[in-house]
Amino acid sequence: MRDYREVTEEFVIQSRKILGDNLTGVYLHGSAAMGCFNPEESDIDLLVVVKDALSQG
Repeated sequence: MRDYREVTEEFVIQSRKILGDNLTGVYLHGSAAMGCFNPEESDIDLLVVVKDALSQG
């Protein structure tokens, strides 16, 4: 199983490719940010902040 940091880094890379200059930041939240991540039970909570609203399409 991949480490949550590897998964998060890949998510950030792909978010940059997709959102470009519209991406303001990707923030780690939840158990991983609080230092109590359990790879057997925890999910990875990420907040994605953009400058402009995204279109549906």
